[in-house]
Amino acid sequence: MFSGDIRHSSKTLDSVVDRVLAATGAPAVNLVGYSQGSGPLPHHYIRELGGDRVVEQLIGTGASNHGPRAHSAADRFDVHPEMRHGYSRNAGKTNALAWEQQISGSMLLNELTIGDITRPGVRYTFLGTRHDNAVLPHQNSFVREPGVTNITVQDVCPAHRTEHYGFNYDPVAQGIVEDPLTGTAWRDHCTGTGPERWSSTDEDQAPGEPPVRHVHDSA
Repeated sequence: MFSGDIRHSSKTLDSVVDRVLAATGAPAVNLVGYSQGSGPLPHHYIRELGGDRVVEQLIGTGASNHGPRAHSAADRFDVHPEMRHGYSRNAGKTNALAWEQQISGSMLLNELTIGDITRPGVRYTFLGTRHDNAVLPHQNSFVREPGVTNITVQDVCPAHRTEHYGFNYDPVAQGIVEDPLTGTAWRDHCTGTGPERWSSTDEDQAPGEPPVRHVHDSA
């Protein structure tokens, strides 16, 4: 499911959400995802399959929202477009199309970034790390649109070295994710940090992009 076509995986997510709503009687769901599961997969579900009607918020860690860019296959594909076609063709044969779809400049990511990525009525929170070793640069995890909360782990805990594959097991990341889920006020997840650390920095500004605003919205 997760290595194949993301469009098909989002249909599976659609059916899972339907079953959860039917079983619980809840009017809406919160989606918490990681990597593909917090980027193109839920975005496709929310944008293309009507998920915006039942998703209250999407919280993502290490989201592949804009895919890997620096020092990645995307750079080689720009120089040699035929490489992307070959990669995509072979990925489709081995049920690994999701890998190609998450690389910057893929057809799917281009489709999902036409206009606004977000949808009205859905709250979005994305958590990234400067030590990400898959989504490069790490700012590609963020969505630069009004109302989106983008958080860099090191702005909360400067010495923390969470990398991409450690997000699911990291207590600091888990604590940050819990805040919007529980609706609690911002908590000090790392000694010596506070709300004043949530500010734009040059390190979080992608080349040619406006500064990323690190905000905490407890509303």
